[in-house]
Amino acid sequence: MKKTGKGEKLSQALSQAIAVSNILIIILSVNYASSKSCLAELSDIIDCKHTQGHIVLPIFYHVDPSDVRNIGGSFKTSFDEHETRRLVDEVKRWKTAFAEVGKLEGWHNDGSISNRLETKYIKDIVVCVMQKLMKHQVFLSLGEDTCLNFSNHLVKGVGV
Repeated sequence: MKKTGKGEKLSQALSQAIAVSNILIIILSVNYASSKSCLAELSDIIDCKHTQGHIVLPIFYHVDPSDVRNIGGSFKTSFDEHETRRLVDEVKRWKTAFAEVGKLEGWHNDGSISNRLETKYIKDIVVCVMQKLMKHQVFLSLGEDTCLNFSNHLVKGVGV
């Protein structure tokens, strides 16, 4: 039996979790695009959306959806860096998936003082997911820089 390298089993397990889940929640944060593993997950998620009709629910956490849609701001910098280190086709696939997610309807928490409390966002998300949950499994994709408090409350509320 061939020995696998670090991350290979985890990557396979994540791909399998994405494939068997019908609802996929993506928390897009400022540094999300800097992670090649997050972008690989996102690419898998969008593939499943197209091929299997998975429901994709984006949460724009302290980022502007137009920056995701147009790959602007910090996301452009991240993709520019990936282009110097990764295969052109791989980065192109990531960019296409990333831009597509920016076009999806989701929740936008801009983090400003005038913005709603995170708990209200979480409640809205949980209600939406619970309405769909009776028929589907859920997968949650989030960047390492996502506020732990927000993520923990969301996971608790959704029950993933």
